[in-house]
Amino acid sequence: MTTAGLTAPPASARSSWVPPSVRLAETVANHPQSAFECRLIDTPGSRGLRNWPSAVRSRIAAQFGLTDIGGYRPGEGRSDHHSGRALDIMVRGDAGTEVAEWVRAHAGELNVKYVIWQQGYWQPGMNGYRPMKDRGSETANHWDHVHVSFYRGSGTCPFR
Repeated sequence: MTTAGLTAPPASARSSWVPPSVRLAETVANHPQSAFECRLIDTPGSRGLRNWPSAVRSRIAAQFGLTDIGGYRPGEGRSDHHSGRALDIMVRGDAGTEVAEWVRAHAGELNVKYVIWQQGYWQPGMNGYRPMKDRGSETANHWDHVHVSFYRGSGTCPFR
């Protein structure tokens, strides 16, 4: 089953699934501007991250009450994780959609390169998510985490 070009989630997650693009305006409207503030906080999980992704990681953790946010991991290839310019925000369902939509709404300020969520790929300038091929698992298909990659450099904190 597909909705707005996205493959529907596994049956276990379907009862609460809403296409990510549906929640964008609602997500922004439900957060007071004072909630959007970025600070660089050195936390154990930020080791290896560039300063800007680390600041965004801290903002997302504080705003959404999340503690499981990974970033740097060694390696090579196309991933931005090995350069310290990517986050994996471990969250599922509606909470993950809320995080992904907040990131999309502030992509310019946050210097976002792209977002992967629920087997969909989005980058600034796209109207919605582009469906991705099945990579074989919930984690590889990004059903259990939001991936955010950043361009080099820094951005500006939303609503600062």
